[in-house]
Amino acid sequence: MAAVAPNVTVTPQQPVITNMQVLPVTVAVTGTGATPTGSVQLSSGGYTSPASKLVNGQTVINIPANGLAVGAAVLTAAYTPDTASTAAYTAANGTANVTVTAVTVQLPSKLQGYKAQIAYNPGTGIVILAGLKNVKGGFKADELDSTDHGNNGWKSRMSGLLDFDGSADLDYIEGDASQQYLLNAVLNHIPLLLTLFPTTASGSTANSFVGPAVITDWEWSGDNTKLQDVSIKLAGNGPFSVVAQ
Repeated sequence: MAAVAPNVTVTPQQPVITNMQVLPVTVAVTGTGATPTGSVQLSSGGYTSPASKLVNGQTVINIPANGLAVGAAVLTAAYTPDTASTAAYTAANGTANVTVTAVTVQLPSKLQGYKAQIAYNPGTGIVILAGLKNVKGGFKADELDSTDHGNNGWKSRMSGLLDFDGSADLDYIEGDASQQYLLNAVLNHIPLLLTLFPTTASGSTANSFVGPAVITDWEWSGDNTKLQDVSIKLAGNGPFSVVAQ
């Protein structure tokens, strides 16, 4: 019997996202005979994912923040059979549509007077990471356009501390759920949420700013008589979005 094209179903977790969101996409490959085996690649515009192996006929591919262009996007999943499936199935494609909206970017006229906080979103709500201290960050000065500094804030070239890096220290707290989420972020390269809060008095109209950051390095020290000390390094590609007070 000649090989046939299987059905490729592409299901984004959400049909509408912002350009700052990670988008999980489930791809299922089904046929009339045995469960198809092989791999899937997901693409849209300038984005192409690594090949992802099918498990029980499906896989989940996470499109990173800023992976898709703003506007209407067509996700195309390309299925390639492996040697176990080539006799039964040919290569096949499936598509789905998503809409990507732009986050409105507004930056403070100065960064002085802000404090930092790092959080994780396990899908059930924002969890503030406990035990973090000494949060620091930096960005490339040549990405600034401050010609209107003091009037309307920094211009769009500053949109989000582009290519920023940072660091933080952590007092390990055994059994703390938020630090278990932090470990998950390390192992799976899940973006954290870095937030800058104004340190102005209560009732101020100053804005907060939030953007994605990925942990790039993890160091720990300590012995069995002391709390474990952890240092992490962060990297991100912005942009920060404004959170109005």
